[in-house]
Amino acid sequence: MKYFSVVVGAIVGAEAAKPSFATGQALGAALSEAISAGEGSKISAALLAGQSFLKRPSTLNLHVGETAQTSSSDRAATASALMALESGEARFLETLSSKGSFLRSPLADLQRLGGEAAVFKDALSYYSGLVDAGGVSARKGLVGLLQLASLPNARVPMATVLFKCSQLAKKESTSDADRELAGSIITYLTNMPVAFQSSDVASGSYGHTNIVLPAPSRVYGTGA
Repeated sequence: MKYFSVVVGAIVGAEAAKPSFATGQALGAALSEAISAGEGSKISAALLAGQSFLKRPSTLNLHVGETAQTSSSDRAATASALMALESGEARFLETLSSKGSFLRSPLADLQRLGGEAAVFKDALSYYSGLVDAGGVSARKGLVGLLQLASLPNARVPMATVLFKCSQLAKKESTSDADRELAGSIITYLTNMPVAFQSSDVASGSYGHTNIVLPAPSRVYGTGA
């Protein structure tokens, strides 16, 4: 191997400036002679050693950089910004909810009013039937109707009971207490005074008049 290296070095050094066909022949002859002398394995090893640039280096260079240091004020500012973002999202969702509530409120109000109207109608029909029955039942019906009359927006649907109360108060068998209750319902719904006259049908005697007046505060205001 040493002989081969010396021969090759001499040939290359002599012809480096001016390579020729003769140089190639000389290199070929030197290689053949070295291989014949058993130097082939050493030549292969030398050639492979020249390709060491393809191998992974035995050492690995690591470049470690120091992370940036954040101050407490920076961390506090970041946390404050995150909290502001969360609160802004919460306010936005609340605004959307309140803006969309107008779509639900009328429906809910209609359902509630519809349920109340149905209950009011049933109660009005029940107490009106008691008034038509007369006697003790009529008194119970008058009390119930007077309670219904105090409810908001009750005057229009209760207009049908005005005639029933008037007919009951004009009966001779109706007591003065029931006449006063019937008159109270009429005056409460109309804000007008009402009078009832009755007498004995057979003899025309025992005639008397019941007059019911609305409260002055309801007619003229609270200062009356």
